Amino acid sequence: MDFRLEQKDLVCSQGGNPDSITGVEELLQRVMIRLTVPRGRFAYNAQLGSRWEDLTVEQAQPQELLGVIRQALDGLDGVTVTGVEKQVDPSRRSLTLRVSLTVLGTETEVELLGEEENYGL
Repeated sequence: MDFRLEQKDLVCSQGGNPDSITGVEELLQRVMIRLTVPRGRFAYNAQLGSRWEDLTVEQAQPQELLGVIRQALDGLDGVTVTGVEKQVDPSRRSLTLRVSLTVLGTETEVELLGEEENYGL
């Protein structure tokens, strides 16, 4: 069980109590936290997070990305990374990653959007 987060904030019911989540939804939230927190920047656990935004477009090749994503999600029981796809949009100067996962037996995808200054576009 975990509390539901939306845009980095707790989601509360009308009565003011935090909403809780379990199962696939809980694990997907944990996946997104691990993938969006820069590795080493969470004071309570320096091993939490990912370093995918540290990669340049040239470094961000499928095998390298897959390794970085798997490292970030290592130890998260019930989650298996099955693939990663990158899309570079030079006109918007953005890099999007689409990560394919199996979460508690359910196939799903999450998307990550990188900021332009990290990719040398």
